[in-house]
Amino acid sequence: MGIIHHLIAQLRQKINRTLEVFLAKFEEVERAVNLINNRPRKCLDYRNPNEVFYEDRADSHVIQT
Repeated sequence: MGIIHHLIAQLRQKINRTLEVFLAKFEEVERAVNLINNRPRKCLDYRNPNEVFYEDRADSHVIQT
């Protein structure tokens, strides 16, 4: 299963299975996405995607001379 399909499956686990994702309330989807994005990943050396994203953003603001 591809990474996108895996993430969609995780999202469906967090939201009521009988409820289609596109019918879910924004808050439910946002909460589920936050749970997924704060879950450590082996491929990120057991850091979560949020940590990696914000580290990369912080590094990009450093002026290189």
